[in-house]
Amino acid sequence: MGKGLQIQPSGVHVAFCAGTGALVFLDLVSHLLLKNCFESDGKKLPVEMANLYQSGFSFHLYVSFQDRDQAIGLEVIEKLEQVNQKLGLSNFKAVVRLSVTDGPKLPRWTPAYVESELKPLAG
Repeated sequence: MGKGLQIQPSGVHVAFCAGTGALVFLDLVSHLLLKNCFESDGKKLPVEMANLYQSGFSFHLYVSFQDRDQAIGLEVIEKLEQVNQKLGLSNFKAVVRLSVTDGPKLPRWTPAYVESELKPLAG
């Protein structure tokens, strides 16, 4: 089964994935969605959730799909972005690249692109 994501309670966590590789991270995305909704409603988090995140925790998910029809979990990813935008939270960032789209196409994840995205997070 592996060791899991082994996330730390604080700091910036970054993941690059494509297609079904997004499945690995959907539990974390869903968990953050529940956490943010509980806290915004003033509800107490379950004990199992309360100690997982500290101030300064952030998850940046770079995910690539062929198109929206094949985008596994895209609805959950977009909902978390919408909730965070509405609540003014910054514990999640998603960069979704679609190979087939009517809108603007994001650049491929070349070494230069990855470096440009990660360099501001160094330190």
